[in-house]
Amino acid sequence: MTKLLRNNASASTKGIVFQFLVALEYCFKMNKGDKIYIERFGDITVESEENPSLQIEVKKRKDAITNYSECIWNTIYNWMQPGFDINKYQNLLLITTQSISSSSQWYKWHSLNLEDRLKSLNQLLSKKARAKLSDELNEKINYIQSKLTDKLKIQLVKKIEIIFLAPNFEDWMVRNYPYLNIVPEIQQSNFVYELYGFITLGSQKSDGWEISCEDFVNEKKVIAESLMENTRIFPKIEKTVIDETKFEDKLFVKKILEIEYDEVVPQAIQDYVDSLSYIAELGKTRHKMAEIKKYAQDIKREHDTMYRKAKRNCSEDVIKSSQDFYDEYETSLVQPFSNYNNTPREFRGGITHSLADENQISWHLKNRVDKV
Repeated sequence: MTKLLRNNASASTKGIVFQFLVALEYCFKMNKGDKIYIERFGDITVESEENPSLQIEVKKRKDAITNYSECIWNTIYNWMQPGFDINKYQNLLLITTQSISSSSQWYKWHSLNLEDRLKSLNQLLSKKARAKLSDELNEKINYIQSKLTDKLKIQLVKKIEIIFLAPNFEDWMVRNYPYLNIVPEIQQSNFVYELYGFITLGSQKSDGWEISCEDFVNEKKVIAESLMENTRIFPKIEKTVIDETKFEDKLFVKKILEIEYDEVVPQAIQDYVDSLSYIAELGKTRHKMAEIKKYAQDIKREHDTMYRKAKRNCSEDVIKSSQDFYDEYETSLVQPFSNYNNTPREFRGGITHSLADENQISWHLKNRVDKV
């Protein structure tokens, strides 16, 4: 097996992917007038016209968070830089894939009141507590301490929050389902991939990435409409118990009995009834009745083509050949209806039997259809 290169970037690449997934999650939460910046003022910045802004740092690591984990202190160090204005933000979020060690003072941070947070931070800042730390980390904490006025320290402990997020895509999809259900479930992954592509490529500027709420909403609409054009889920119907004796006089039933194929009559009746239920549901949508009529015309054309071929190859046993034709048609590929991706076989079957009931088609290979 080829060894990984010393400067292999796979881990950092996965971190970038995770960062943009977090950014996409916050894009879904934007309000009118909001903007999200990536890698301009920090990892992710949410600026709002009406609500306080958020600053988010994202870390993808496997080790647990301890008192002096670099991910936390490097983040605080960045927030103490002269170009960063902590007053602009309501919250300073550290979103990480790391769990927090139960022995760490950060473990109960989210539930501490202001006084206890200040006490905890002061303990962590004390030189005695960090006597065994590396020189590099101690220097950063010394710098942080030099910048933390009493007022700034209060702001920091009020605003800083540590949020754990599982890094796997499946959990991300479940967490964000309320934002994804504007497209059919079968297309939700594609919906995310398209939006991910938009924020990583379509929003890139010379100094980072910038996504406005308006641009995101417009792009989301275009993508959703495109996916919906290619995929719609067929309506569900309630199956009911059918009294088959009520259909004995129907012409479509008589046409099946013509070829002495009694055993398929129950399924034909079921398909006929189901198709009526489907049509009732589909008919609630504008223009669908015209599409159903066109679909019936396409079914008749397909049936007639198969009928002519079967008739040319009909054996002396006309009944057997007619039954074979019926089965061949039943098992043939179902044409998709409109822009639905899962057209039920019983829908096509029911419409076919409706055509037979109107004497537009026949199963018997030697009987002429009177009505065209």
